[in-house]
Amino acid sequence: MRARPEPRVRLRPMSEEEFRAAVVQGIARHAADRVRRGWWSARAARSASRRDFAQLLPNGRKTPHRHFLAVTDARTGARVGETWYLAERKGGLPQFWIDWLWIDPEHRRRGYARAVLRQLAEEAARRGASRVGLNVLADNRPALALYAQLGYRPTAHHLAAPVGPTRSRRPSAGRRGSRAPGPPRSRRRARASRSRS
Repeated sequence: MRARPEPRVRLRPMSEEEFRAAVVQGIARHAADRVRRGWWSARAARSASRRDFAQLLPNGRKTPHRHFLAVTDARTGARVGETWYLAERKGGLPQFWIDWLWIDPEHRRRGYARAVLRQLAEEAARRGASRVGLNVLADNRPALALYAQLGYRPTAHHLAAPVGPTRSRRPSAGRRGSRAPGPPRSRRRARASRSRS
């Protein structure tokens, strides 16, 4: 069986209307994902997601060093997704970070994400960066497999451990005092510092 040829894609800057729609959709996806993973409550998720996007994009589409692109099929012209990236000079070196890569569900598993990543790598090289960085969640196995095929390797790990109430123990016979009660029920995660399919 012959492998399906990789599609050709074109990356073009988003219009202001496209950008606003992408942010609205991004806020909703981000909120739903955090609720699904147990990091946020359903009641507070939307407002927390809006705050995250406000911090990421203080000047909207004109936020310095950030680029917002629509992904289109080069043959048909159909829009199939979007990608955002950060390109700046920091610490004396050019940096290139993929913030976001989204392929619409009806266009997935056709090679579009791979084609976009190849183009972004070429753009990073043109800008003088020696590597491309991104974040991926540990349970996103299709994305992990794709990134590994394209040469991406882990540079940091974010860890999380569930915690819960610890009952205070009564002092054993012949001993004074008692142990302090454990922390209240909460969900905490340790996050490694940043080195953003």
